[in-house]
Amino acid sequence: MNIPFEQMPSSARAWVYTSNRMLTSTEVNLIQDRLTPFLTEWSSHGTPLRAACQVVDQSIIVVAVENGFEAASGCSIDKSVRTLKDIEQEFQISLFDRLQILYKPSPTASVQVLPLAQFKNKLAAGEISAEGSIANTQVASVGELKSELWKEVKDSWLARFLPSTAV
Repeated sequence: MNIPFEQMPSSARAWVYTSNRMLTSTEVNLIQDRLTPFLTEWSSHGTPLRAACQVVDQSIIVVAVENGFEAASGCSIDKSVRTLKDIEQEFQISLFDRLQILYKPSPTASVQVLPLAQFKNKLAAGEISAEGSIANTQVASVGELKSELWKEVKDSWLARFLPSTAV
């Protein structure tokens, strides 16, 4: 059963998928339109899931399931991954490549999508700030999504690549 994302409790399980390119407004709407029927019918062992989706910053797709109503099982998670793989093909994007880094130099800046190697080179050259933020694909709940989706580079797993003078 599909519900508005705003109605998801903070404890709801969240999955974050980052696109390897910025999505157009039309693509964002079409992706949400493709996910809505899936979420409406999504179930775990025959029991409907209370689920929602949201596209953030024209580059991040979030799928959430309310815990306590019915938990998503391995089979239901596999179904969601297949749906997202279909979206990848339809829109010619990659949602599962964790070597693509989404970076924002400031909270109000546009998202930049950079391959990890290029991101590391820009860090070394001082072109990327330790205070800039990356998309945190490790968030596990809607509550974490609200507070930790964008994490400063210096507080992320990428901090190990910062020049010693930047830390």
